[in-house]
Amino acid sequence: MSVYRSPDGNFNDFLERLEDCLSYLSLRKKKIVVCGDFNIHLETPSTKERRFTNLLLSQGLFVANRLPTRGHSCLDTMATNIDSWDYNVSVVTPMVADHDAVVMDLNYPCSATSEGKTPPSWHEDYNFIKRTVKDDQLPLLSWQLGQLDWRKEMPESTVLEPESCFNSFFTSFMFEFDNLFPAKTLSGVKSKRTRPTAKIVDKTWYTPKLRHLKSLVIAVHDRYKSAKSVEEQIKLYSTYLRTNRLYRSKVTDAKRAHNVQFIENSPNPCKAAWEVVNDSRSKKPKVVSSSSPDSFNNFFVDTVEEIVSSIPAGVQDPLNFRTINAEHGQGPCLSQWKEVTPSEVVKIVKNFKASSSPDIYGVSCKVLKAVIDTVAVPLCTAINSCLRQGVFPAKLKVACTVPIFKKGNAEDIANYRPISVLPIMSKVLETILKTQLTNFFESHLLLGDHQHGFRRDHSTTTALLSLSAEIIRAFEDGDSLALTLCDLSKAFDCVPHRILLDKMKKYGIREIALQTLENYLENRRQIVSIGGATSSSREIMHGVPQGSVLGPLLFIILVNDLRLNGQTLLFADDTTLVSKGGCMDEVLRDA
Repeated sequence: MSVYRSPDGNFNDFLERLEDCLSYLSLRKKKIVVCGDFNIHLETPSTKERRFTNLLLSQGLFVANRLPTRGHSCLDTMATNIDSWDYNVSVVTPMVADHDAVVMDLNYPCSATSEGKTPPSWHEDYNFIKRTVKDDQLPLLSWQLGQLDWRKEMPESTVLEPESCFNSFFTSFMFEFDNLFPAKTLSGVKSKRTRPTAKIVDKTWYTPKLRHLKSLVIAVHDRYKSAKSVEEQIKLYSTYLRTNRLYRSKVTDAKRAHNVQFIENSPNPCKAAWEVVNDSRSKKPKVVSSSSPDSFNNFFVDTVEEIVSSIPAGVQDPLNFRTINAEHGQGPCLSQWKEVTPSEVVKIVKNFKASSSPDIYGVSCKVLKAVIDTVAVPLCTAINSCLRQGVFPAKLKVACTVPIFKKGNAEDIANYRPISVLPIMSKVLETILKTQLTNFFESHLLLGDHQHGFRRDHSTTTALLSLSAEIIRAFEDGDSLALTLCDLSKAFDCVPHRILLDKMKKYGIREIALQTLENYLENRRQIVSIGGATSSSREIMHGVPQGSVLGPLLFIILVNDLRLNGQTLLFADDTTLVSKGGCMDEVLRDA
C-alpha cells in the first residue's frame, strides 16, 4: 500500500484513515507492505512518531527503515508484517528526486507448483502416491477386521516367533486397509493441484448483536456514499467512522473473551494459547524445493554422520560418571517386561491424539483409534510375544520423514528441518516400554533432580524456578555466578547406541529388557516423502528415533549423569552449567 501524507494535513485524520485501511487489510490475514512519504520524523522520538509507530504495532506491522531519506531526516519508510529474516531494506540515492529511495529486497519463498510455474525436474523420476482415507468408511474397516478369524491369521506356531507373529497380524490388517483405501500411483509430474481441506473456523463468538451492528455500519456507509451535499457527506462520514470503530471494538472484545475462555477451559492452557496465536497469523506460502527426496534423505543422514565423526574421543570413560552399579545385582534391576492385556492396549490407543497424519504405511492415529476395539486382542497377542522375546518388529522401525522449511533461502537444503512420522503401531509398543521403564527409574530415584525435560511434575517452569533459586542464593551469599548455556547440535540424532546401552546396564536394565532396547535401536531405516514422492531408504546408525514415544526418555537417561563442576540444569538437550564463587575471575575460568 502506497501512502503520502501532506506535511500541512490534519495528523489525527491521517491516523484515523490509515487505521481504517490497515484494519481492512489485516482482517484478510495477508502479508502487508506499507510504503511512502509520511512526513513524520522517524529518526528521533516524538509524539507523532510514537503515535504512528504504535498504530502500526497495533496492526502487527513494524517500521522497517529509520535511516535518513532527506538530509538527516527519515521522512520515508516501509512498514510490514513480514518476518524480518525474509527481507532486507536499504536506502539508495536515485539522483532524480530530493528524497532518497527506500528499497526492499524480498527473500520470500514462492511455491514451485504455483500456476504458471514448472515443477522441479526430479518430479519426472518419481511416482507420486496418493491415498484417501474417508472417515465415514472407518466403521466398515472395523467391521471387516472383525470378520477375520485371527486364530487362522495368527497360528499358534507364530506366537513363539515375535517377528512372524507381528507380521501375520500386520499383513492381515494392511490387506483389509489397502482394499478399502487403496494407494493410487501417479507416474511422473502431478497433473493438477489438490485443493487443501478447508479448516472449520469456530465463530460462536460472533453474536446476533454483532451481526446487527455490522448491518448498521454498512447502512451508514451506504447513506454516506449516496449523500448529495458535501455537508451531509461530512456528517455521515463522521458517523460511519464512529460506528465502525465501535463495531471493531466490540468484535475485538468478543474475540478476546472467546479466546480467554478457550484457553482457560483447555486441559493444556499453554498449547491452547499457541493455537490462538498461530491461528491469527497469516500462513506462509507452501514451499517446494528443487531438491529431490533422495537428496534430502542423503543430506539428513550424512549430516549426522559428519557430526558424529567430528566428535573427539572423550578423556574419561563415559561409564565412570555413574555411582550406582546394578549390573551385577547391586541395586534395582529390570530384566523382564510385564505383559499387557487387551483392555490396556485399548486404553493406550484411546489416549492418542486423533491425528490424521499418515505413517509410511498410510495408517494414522485416527484410523487405529477407530478400529482398536476390534483388533485389540490380536494386537495384544503380537505385542506380548515381542515383550517375552525381547524383539521390536522390523516393520515398526521405518520412519517417514518430511522436510519442513524453516527460513532463509528455500533452495538451500540446510534450511529444512526433518520431521519424522513413525509407524502408528510402533507408538503402542513404545508407550508400553516407556511406562515400565519410567516407573523403574522414578520409583528407584535413578533420575537426577537437575533434569526437567520429559518427566512428570517437571517442566520449563520448574527449570526456571530452580535456576532463579540458584541465582538468588548466590546473590544472598555475596558470590559471583556465571552461566554456560550449551546448545547441542542434533543431540537426539547423534546419541551413541553402545554408550547408551552400556549405561542402561549400569542402571540395572538387563536380559530381555536390555535386549529389547538394543533391538529397538538397531537396523532402523528412514525414507523422505515430498508430496507423495518417496526416496529410497537409508539406515540410521546413530541417535534415538525422532518423533518417537521412547526416544526422549532414552536421551535423558543418557545425559542423566552429566554433572560437572558446580550445578547443572537440564531440560532434555538444553544444558545450563552454573559456576559460582567469591572471585569473578575464578568463576569465569571455571565456566
